[in-house]
Amino acid sequence: MDGSKAVHWYRMSAKAADASEDLDTRVWVRGCAEIALVHEGAALPIADLITDQAIALSNNRPSLGLLNAVFGKAHTYALRGGHPTTRTLLAEGRRIYAIMTAFPTEVAP
Repeated sequence: MDGSKAVHWYRMSAKAADASEDLDTRVWVRGCAEIALVHEGAALPIADLITDQAIALSNNRPSLGLLNAVFGKAHTYALRGGHPTTRTLLAEGRRIYAIMTAFPTEVAP
């Protein structure tokens, strides 16, 4: 899939998630989009935008969506050579993961 088509589909998924009015779904969809866009190497600036939305929506509440967004953002920074920021984001991802696995019933899916 080319980058413009991927961006189109991920924006549509974010719009559908927003329509659900379910915060966890909204964060999760954006986190998944970040991971996929970075993996595909498609439209990294759009991936950044989607990730920033996921992080803002999450209010730093640990969830799989937030974890995906943070690790995806770390991957993006690594691709761009931003190693200090990459390390900071990886540490944040590990922190989120530790919280999620320590108290799995108290965090969002």
